[in-house]
Amino acid sequence: MTSAASRQLVLVVEDEPLLRMEAVEMIRESGFDVIEAFDISSLAMPSLLTVPLVIRSNLDVGRQ
Repeated sequence: MTSAASRQLVLVVEDEPLLRMEAVEMIRESGFDVIEAFDISSLAMPSLLTVPLVIRSNLDVGRQ
């Protein structure tokens, strides 16, 4: 198991709540710390004192 001090940080930005919840759960179960936000403007900047390893953003742009 990865210690809390060495876990990598992932930023999840997704406007669809169910997709965001699924992504956050999967990423946490994979051993990462997660910051989540509805959109980039709703992200609390103090939570980004550490630069995330990965930014997972809204990948369904243009989906109808």
